[in-house]
Amino acid sequence: MFDNLYLRILSILLIFIVIAVGTLYFFQEKLLFFPRQTPLQNLTAIKKLDGKVEEMSLHMDDGTKLNGWLLKNNTAKPAKTIIYFGGNAEELSGSLFSLQNISGWSVALINYRGYGSSEGSPNQVRLLSDALEIYKHFAQRPDVDPEKIVIMGRSIGTGVAVHVAAHTRTAGAILVSPYDSITGVAKETYPAFLVDALLRNPFDSLKLAPAIKTPTLILIAENDVVVAPWRSHKLAQHWGGKVTVREIPLAGHNSIAQNVLYWQAINNFLQEI
Repeated sequence: MFDNLYLRILSILLIFIVIAVGTLYFFQEKLLFFPRQTPLQNLTAIKKLDGKVEEMSLHMDDGTKLNGWLLKNNTAKPAKTIIYFGGNAEELSGSLFSLQNISGWSVALINYRGYGSSEGSPNQVRLLSDALEIYKHFAQRPDVDPEKIVIMGRSIGTGVAVHVAAHTRTAGAILVSPYDSITGVAKETYPAFLVDALLRNPFDSLKLAPAIKTPTLILIAENDVVVAPWRSHKLAQHWGGKVTVREIPLAGHNSIAQNVLYWQAINNFLQEI
């Protein structure tokens, strides 16, 4: 009787482990990325912004076409420009409207693979490679000042932004709700040994941080339950250059941009560049 019970418990545990391993390995991109299409109402609203927005299509080295916009908050030529990388469920047409709160800087928003009308499917290797190509494209545009490019990332996009800051010359970086690594975040949900063995998308920002000298603003939501604030502080502590940390009171992971202090911190940081 006890042997049968023991075998049943062992079988259940083995089934659980097999399911967990299979899910983490084969479906981790679907657990990490949530591509969304561009809402029709957003496209209609963007068209009403007259000449302030340029719709763009960029072809990556492998032929994949990425689509997005250049929000021209700055009419100077060449213009100071921010390249923005969004969160894992963030289709960037909606972000375009809130980013008009940034004064004096144009903002480039190119949707990840699979997001909006961009082709392909997302994973770390592709996103990081695309990000460097996107940076190169804007650095070579005659209407963009290559000495005044700031990289901005939110949530999972902070890992993309950190990668660009580590491999290019940028005037500054803005990281919103950054993590030390996705590996660390994943271990809060999955067994550590499984994460270490199976994770293909570690986004290890902490490894790159000490060598990055780019002046950086880190914005943290006080009540963030997606990326624990201590992970953002840990990244800041290991940053190699000048870093300014602003914790936005009462803000959550998805509501931080609704706080006026958030935009004040960004604009104050940009004025110093």
